[in-house]
Amino acid sequence: MPLPPDIDSAVHGAHIAAMRLVAAALPGAETARVGEWFVYDAGVENPDFNVAYVAGDSVGATGQLSAVAAWFTARGADWRFKLRAGTDDGVIAALAGRTTEAARREPFLAISLDAVGEDPLEGLVAPVRSGDDLAAYESFDLVRGRPAEWSIAGAVMDLPGCWLWLARAEDGTPVARAMSVALGPVATIHNVFVGDAVRRQGYGRAVTAAALRAALRAGCTHGGLGASELGYPLYLAMGFERRYDLATFAPSPPPVPG
Repeated sequence: MPLPPDIDSAVHGAHIAAMRLVAAALPGAETARVGEWFVYDAGVENPDFNVAYVAGDSVGATGQLSAVAAWFTARGADWRFKLRAGTDDGVIAALAGRTTEAARREPFLAISLDAVGEDPLEGLVAPVRSGDDLAAYESFDLVRGRPAEWSIAGAVMDLPGCWLWLARAEDGTPVARAMSVALGPVATIHNVFVGDAVRRQGYGRAVTAAALRAALRAGCTHGGLGASELGYPLYLAMGFERRYDLATFAPSPPPVPG
């Protein structure tokens, strides 16, 4: 089914809504609307988690860069701009010479949920319900070298519209995980991760499909996600369509003037 004309803004808005939901449950996290910007401080010492997105008019946002910088500076947080190539090009141009593009551009994709069929391994995927499930879900963060305090799983697992998903092999070993947030017509998928030893065996696809099909049952019509380099080919094979790329810019001190 063709995606609706406004799907890009809908995916972007759903992603911001998911971050706002998560921040409300995390000690030390805070979000705000600064003019045309949505700003998010995750409350951890990692600037990649403290981000500013254009949430309104991109043209107006170009004159509010100093206000964004001031918000993060007041909180003592290092941060990153996250800007959509194409939509936010005016802001990107205004930052030229005053920021550094800090990471590969992340593709954002969308899919119509009625196009997501049942996966052969979907029976191995279940929502996180117990303490043992939660520990298994968080074990993937340890593999990725993330400190325990960066985990958001325990704080968000019982939030309305938020689900954690865990795939286990036939012997019960945790092999993949994902998080989904369904707050409106577009569900967003986050934190998909598959164990190194079981990559390309279908578990990533299964856990993503289970999350999307649950969102469809919850009344969502579309799904969106940001794709890693490893996950991108998988999502295309599932029927996702690449919609826009999100570029990450690290501000250079002193704070960027508006």
